[in-house]
Amino acid sequence: MGRSKELSGGKGKKKAEAVSARVSKWHKKPAVIEHSGPEDSNFDPVDEGNETTQRAQKGEEGNHELELVFEADGLPRWKKSERLLKFPEEWRAPLYKKKIAKSKQGRKKLFLCERKVNLEEVGRFGVTECFDRLWWREFLDFDYEGKQEVYMDKILEWMSTLEKKENGLPDKTELVGFVNGKKVLLFFAILRIYVKYDMRATNGDPYEYPSDDTLAVEESKEEKWITMIKKLFDVPFDTDIPSWPLRKENLHVFPWLLQSFVIANVMPCTSDTDSVRLYEVMILYALITGSPKLSARHLVTYNIWDSRERQAKKTIPHCRLLSEMLLKQGANQT
Repeated sequence: MGRSKELSGGKGKKKAEAVSARVSKWHKKPAVIEHSGPEDSNFDPVDEGNETTQRAQKGEEGNHELELVFEADGLPRWKKSERLLKFPEEWRAPLYKKKIAKSKQGRKKLFLCERKVNLEEVGRFGVTECFDRLWWREFLDFDYEGKQEVYMDKILEWMSTLEKKENGLPDKTELVGFVNGKKVLLFFAILRIYVKYDMRATNGDPYEYPSDDTLAVEESKEEKWITMIKKLFDVPFDTDIPSWPLRKENLHVFPWLLQSFVIANVMPCTSDTDSVRLYEVMILYALITGSPKLSARHLVTYNIWDSRERQAKKTIPHCRLLSEMLLKQGANQT
């Protein structure tokens, strides 16, 4: 693993802990700037106890029916198990904005910005080598023309109106939203303009695009997951791996260090950061071995869409990239 061998053994663990303590210094978090009116002026936080079931109707997505139970504010109840796409179109934007407004975190904390990393310092430990293996370096050093500006209101409006057009193949997927009536697109080809992902990876194989179900999987019963877990974790002898909790403290030293960068910039996460999710296992394994050769653009597209669709996900990832998109497509001025 080249330089990463410095982090093996007891001394390596102590060195890695020292490095992790300095990660916050490497991560330069941009200011979040709002350019328009009051915060979510049309969406007041709602008392979850004040609800009504007097009105209900059916919404359809394909052959699936969703019974709508309306709350006191006139909006249908959105359960954690339900995807926003299942609701009739007229309810999606107000439900999404209500989700954001009801968050107990401060509004600015919901907009997760890419953090720049001191490449020279982390390079000593083999971190940049791993990201270069997949041509993901700009996950560590994203250059945003707008500098420190993050257009919160514009991002929120775009996310609330978002539609996903799959067009048959993952690399043909388009995310389409509107900002004050102006169409703003995010798709593979246009992502390449904003950030140089997926260009010259060390591994010459084609990029892979895991399905949404694979990225959302929560059980490690399949052999491929067990193999990756054994590679990354210090697994006690005779452990039943599918039922074994995946904790960051049980990672081997080098993946333990990489995890900080994964949850900061690749798959942004702010909750339960002591646990390791299965999609993070796959990403750590890919960074260390070069396989599976995952597409950064696919992961970014997945993150953005998933954060909109899930009721429990209040944060918005990749906000400097989204601000770059708005800037380049002229939507920041609308």
